[in-house]
Amino acid sequence: NGPPLDRLVGSLVFRRFEARALYAVIDDVVLDTLADDLPSGTPPQRFHRMVIAHAVTWRPSRRFDFTLGESILLSRGSRTLEFGYANPLMPYILTQNDADRESGAARDNLFVFAGATVRGGRARLTGELLVDDIQLDAGDREITPDQLAWRLDGRVGFGGARPMSLGVEYERTNSFTYLRGLYTDVYQFSDEPLGSALGPGAD
Repeated sequence: NGPPLDRLVGSLVFRRFEARALYAVIDDVVLDTLADDLPSGTPPQRFHRMVIAHAVTWRPSRRFDFTLGESILLSRGSRTLEFGYANPLMPYILTQNDADRESGAARDNLFVFAGATVRGGRARLTGELLVDDIQLDAGDREITPDQLAWRLDGRVGFGGARPMSLGVEYERTNSFTYLRGLYTDVYQFSDEPLGSALGPGAD
């Protein structure tokens, strides 16, 4: 559902496993003192932004598959390639908190996601969950709720002289899921949320 992006995509496909990786460039952002929380007198700041993601899918049978992955949005003052995130076996949160990384890495926006599909005959049920942030402390949850999004999709096909299918889908994106203090850290391209047909705060 997202817009076309300048990107590199790689994949490895086996009978029971599939691994995918993405490195994409999205629109630059210019922050200034009028629209953003910058100290007075600070000149406009241009940030170059990238989205990096990887995912692994496991198919134990033809009836079931399970996907687990993560993505991260980076904003930098220069167009530097972040090779630290190129390791497909390293969780992004470990790379992000590496003591040798530049100061901007602490603000990188990390998402984790999972999805599963179950098939039976002509029917298919898919569930997806996106986790931006989970508040482990009840007091923190009162200030900023959990930042989640999920989707359920059910489809069933009918044969016969006039084949047809029936589907029902529900998508929920919590109001705080895309919330960030600075636009540099928001998963948006040309003011539209990436990968969401509905946008934040919609049922």
